[in-house]
Amino acid sequence: MLSHSISEFTVQHIHRNDGSIIVNQYENEVVEILWERKSVQFKVELQDVIGLRELMKDLGKGKELPVYISTIEFLRSTPEANQYASTEEASKYTLANAVLVDNLAKRILFNFFLKFNSPQKPTRGFKTRKKAMKWLLELKNQSRV
Repeated sequence: MLSHSISEFTVQHIHRNDGSIIVNQYENEVVEILWERKSVQFKVELQDVIGLRELMKDLGKGKELPVYISTIEFLRSTPEANQYASTEEASKYTLANAVLVDNLAKRILFNFFLKFNSPQKPTRGFKTRKKAMKWLLELKNQSRV
């Protein structure tokens, strides 16, 4: 289980005019994607998803890593970003995605995404970060067997 005793380090801090994308990786290989929004206009673009895929490739040295995606209020993404995110190419270096959906609005958006953009890798929504991390580590351990 992920705990505060496991050290993390910030791998990338991508600054944009409307916010930032922060990528942390833990010693247990879990990659955490955090969004910092400076304006209501913050929207995940296609180039963001492509950049995250390339970063995942580098972090895992070509192998699949578990990913935790934190969400913020009113996180939006373009149709192109959603479509690409659900492709085999985009998820080549991802073992699974655990997405924080800790309120009704986020759950509705997450379910809408799943309905129209079927991800290639296991993708689940969780009400808490702790449950999401537990699921990711279980999958990671199962994949090593």
